[in-house]
Amino acid sequence: MKKLILERLLLFLNRKLFNKGMLISYMKKIIILILVIIFLTSCSIKEDLDDSKFEEISGNYYVKYENGVLEYNALIEKPTPCHKIIKDEKIMESYPIQVVVDLNIKSSDEICIQVISEEKIEGIINTGHKPGSFTIRLNDEIVYSTNLR
Repeated sequence: MKKLILERLLLFLNRKLFNKGMLISYMKKIIILILVIIFLTSCSIKEDLDDSKFEEISGNYYVKYENGVLEYNALIEKPTPCHKIIKDEKIMESYPIQVVVDLNIKSSDEICIQVISEEKIEGIINTGHKPGSFTIRLNDEIVYSTNLR
């Protein structure tokens, strides 16, 4: 059955496409169609950065996104001025990307006055495109989270 269908198809193509003029005409139409498809798919991938602005202030936290750059700052309380805050910025490979900033307070062996102090943590991250979410964790506990979409 398959062989019979294939033979009839080849016979039809030989009769219809044997004319060189028709063959060239079909090829031109196919090439134009391929070029149009390539053009349309390349246009649909581009993202408009003008609509991708975001800014939020919430308590001790500030986040701003514009033109592929995410800026943030946070005011973090430390038990003493001698404690140090260690920052680790992570960009999760997903779509849309997720940005996480891990902050860990580490004690010091220094003798220090026992007074609560604050430290401003700032960062600028080049994300390339707008993240879906931004999270700040302090000692593995989420203290701030927002969706940028």
